[in-house]
Amino acid sequence: MKKGIFRIFLIFSLICLIFVTSCAKKEQKKEFKPSLDTKTTGSIKIIGTMSNFEALDDAVNGFNSVYPNIEVRYEKVTASKIGAYLEKNPDTDIYMANKQYNSEEFALNLNDLDVSTILPAAIKSCSKDGNLFRVPIGMITNGILVNKSLLKKEGLEVPKTYKEFINACSVLKEKGYLPIQGSIHYVYACLIANMAAVTVHEAKTIDENTLLPIYEKLVTIIDNGYTDFATNKEYPNDNYDKAILRFLDGNVPFFVCNTEQYSGVLKRETKSAKFSSDPFEYEFILPPMGDKGAYKYFDYWYGFSVNNRSTNQKLALEFMKYLISEKLDSMASIKGLPSPLIKSEPGRYPVLQDESRIQGTFVNDGSLPYKTFSSFFDAACELGQQKDVKTAQQASKRFCEFLNSK
Repeated sequence: MKKGIFRIFLIFSLICLIFVTSCAKKEQKKEFKPSLDTKTTGSIKIIGTMSNFEALDDAVNGFNSVYPNIEVRYEKVTASKIGAYLEKNPDTDIYMANKQYNSEEFALNLNDLDVSTILPAAIKSCSKDGNLFRVPIGMITNGILVNKSLLKKEGLEVPKTYKEFINACSVLKEKGYLPIQGSIHYVYACLIANMAAVTVHEAKTIDENTLLPIYEKLVTIIDNGYTDFATNKEYPNDNYDKAILRFLDGNVPFFVCNTEQYSGVLKRETKSAKFSSDPFEYEFILPPMGDKGAYKYFDYWYGFSVNNRSTNQKLALEFMKYLISEKLDSMASIKGLPSPLIKSEPGRYPVLQDESRIQGTFVNDGSLPYKTFSSFFDAACELGQQKDVKTAQQASKRFCEFLNSK
């Protein structure tokens, strides 16, 4: 009798769990309700920086299942030229924008859109003076792609702290590896960028001492030969295609990159003859530059803005509403980026949700301007070159010079 009661209780508990989980998912994803006649005809023109935009293709296919008579066209435009393109092509309806190239003078106010499922900090970062000018379609952070199989072969575990990281680099160097590699435009800066962003955000004042301890850690890595400028210079500037293939050859322990660059790894596995014949396990981690763990810095990757000169604003806004309701999570997933939604599956980034490995976190809400970020980023790149900037003190001074001049 007691066993029967227990079974009934267990089944009831499972049903409740399934019901609660289902409700949570419904609460996170707000069902899209068309506000136009689904037989509406027309076209939407979108411009962006991607050559092969599979994530957008998926969103368009979904939108066309609701509005089969609305044609959505896409054209690639270099990020730095989007503003000039919009000036000459007022027929553009939606365009990609980021912090550096936002073309806000062309952006329609999107405050009427329901963005309650999106990270509030990301929304603030996409806004100015209380006006929302773009909707984030993915998030970006800096990290390290780790060859876990190589580390295991050499008796090492994936490092979680700066001490463990330096120890792993020391062991690997003794065994003949160049531990840390990547493009000169990313490898030095991406190692410290997350920690620098959190530190600057938490600092009451910014001066030459603010980032000094961080640049000192980078100097330790350089001086000990755990990375090499000449080798890193052989990597392509964009740290992408050929850089990824080099990592997939299997001899690079730590490939420094950001999430946009990491997003291209999976597709290139089959393009690598060495990886295809001798695959290995790898993992994206946050740079373990802290004494107690890594630092997580999040910002939006790109966003979609609606052109304020568009004559198809109703259609463009309907597409944006559909995107927010149905496709933001899957767009980020297809692109291989962290999602901008408050609640999302970890996907390829379980490390981002493992708080036990994170010492400090900052999701940029717009309070860290692009100018500040690029200043400590560029100073780190110059430190890596070891020409005019060779010490942590010089790098800290250079950071302040950049900050005051840019």
